[in-house]
Amino acid sequence: MRIHPAKDVRRCVTDYEDCFVVRSGEKHPRYESIRNGRCNWLAVEIIQLFNNTNAVDNLLDNYGANDDEKCRKIQELFASCGLSDVHKESVEYNSKEILKLLNAHVQLDGVRSVLEGILKGLMVMA
Repeated sequence: MRIHPAKDVRRCVTDYEDCFVVRSGEKHPRYESIRNGRCNWLAVEIIQLFNNTNAVDNLLDNYGANDDEKCRKIQELFASCGLSDVHKESVEYNSKEILKLLNAHVQLDGVRSVLEGILKGLMVMA
C-alpha cells in the first residue's frame, strides 16, 4: 500500500524504530507503539509477506495488547520475518521516488539541498 513516498518512508522508519531501537532518555515507554497498535507498517508487512497462519494468528493474538510478554512476542515475530531487510528496501525505494519528485518539482537549489540532506539522514537511519 503506497500513500506517498515521503509519508511511506517516514512511517516505515518510525514504526521500525519504535519497535527495535531503544535510546536512553526516550519519552515513551518500551513497547508503547506495539501496545497501542501504532506499528502499522510492520503489521501490514507481516500480513503481506506471510500466508503463514501461525504468524498472522500470533500478530492478531498479541498486537495491541498492554502486556510486556505479548509485546516481546510481536517484536520477535517482526525480527524473525526479516523485516530489517524489508525496512531497508522500503526506505531505499521511497528515497529514490522522493529524489525523482525533487528533481521534477523543486527548482530552487537551496531548497533542494536541504530536502536532499533530510533524505540522506533518513537513509542513514535505515
